[in-house]
Amino acid sequence: MLTGLVDLLDDEAGIPDLMTASEGMTDPGELLGMLAKVSRQVRERCGDIVTILGSGAAVDPDIAATQNEAGRRHRLGVEMIIDRIRTSGHAIDPRAADIAVALLSAGVHDSLVADADWSYDDYEAWLKHTLTTAVLGE
Repeated sequence: MLTGLVDLLDDEAGIPDLMTASEGMTDPGELLGMLAKVSRQVRERCGDIVTILGSGAAVDPDIAATQNEAGRRHRLGVEMIIDRIRTSGHAIDPRAADIAVALLSAGVHDSLVADADWSYDDYEAWLKHTLTTAVLGE
């Protein structure tokens, strides 16, 4: 049942639709904006699942394995987008995937949205701008 939770999270957040929409994207800013949108939708639509996985992982190895799978998929998606930007000829930081994963983390989201009371629109806009600055140097 727990392995299906990651699939449910992906579906509820609309990740398959966003990934399909991104297939024709070539602009690095649009691709990074799509990552910001994915992060927003995961937190906005499935924040409860993310929180449960985080809390449960500390005490249950099966939940920890599920959380690890979610993290693996997340990183793979980020790396795919970063590789598309890199192979399109853009010079980007060699650690761009690491930087993006850190900026997309639950901790950054929680600090801004939960603790500082940012709207999801503000969070997504800031995240897109910050990813673009950090990854593309713009």
